[in-house]
Amino acid sequence: SNQQLRVGERLGDQSLIAALQKAKDKTSEIVDSKGIPKIYAVEEVGESESGKGIYVVASIAKSAVIAPMQMELAWLVTAISALALASLAMALRIGNTAILVPTQKLL
Repeated sequence: SNQQLRVGERLGDQSLIAALQKAKDKTSEIVDSKGIPKIYAVEEVGESESGKGIYVVASIAKSAVIAPMQMELAWLVTAISALALASLAMALRIGNTAILVPTQKLL
């Protein structure tokens, strides 16, 4: 069964409501009632004298935002590590042929 809220339905997650009321920014990171970290964006539509205005709320799981960046970071770290190892191997080879071997011939 689809448990997504539809347009016009009241928000029932009390922890989310409390967090959104305290939030000063229009975007917040909140752990929902199921324990899932989510990123929320909130925008008030119109103004209300009673303080019970209408809000538009959009959310996405934090992992859905971070996962692609973490994967790219892992690839970059792997590529940089491979380049560092290749550079070390070249430095050792050049050091042996340009410095160590001629020095040993002189001695």
